[in-house]
Amino acid sequence: MAEVRALRQRLEEDPNDREALRRLAGLQFQISNWSRAIELFERLLALEPNDVVTMTDLGVSYRGAGQLDRALELFRRAYETDPSYWQAAFNEAYVLGFDRGDWAAAQRVVDELQARQPDNADVARLAEEIARRRQAAPPADGAS
Repeated sequence: MAEVRALRQRLEEDPNDREALRRLAGLQFQISNWSRAIELFERLLALEPNDVVTMTDLGVSYRGAGQLDRALELFRRAYETDPSYWQAAFNEAYVLGFDRGDWAAAQRVVDELQARQPDNADVARLAEEIARRRQAAPPADGAS
């Protein structure tokens, strides 16, 4: 609690204190206070518009708040900004599959991600789980 008070004080003194914004947003993120995390990450992103880590953390916060379209938009933007930041595409595939149930779209994203990250164990596990769930899912058109 003392850390939160100190960070708030820093932001009162300097609303653009990036370090304080990042830390306070992260603390709100950790306790799933999505609305406050979103507010703080949005402020930080306004100061650092090409920061892919902030975009991705903001996307995860929007996911937590149930705003999946906005989350997906941020993940895609982050990955387009820096294709080496695989975590953005990982989160996109996760939301498409596990939250939306669009296993085919999730598979497309994870296939591209695996091509770029062939030795990444986290990506491999996600790809396996998406493939497994896609096979188990009923056909999209409702046919048997």
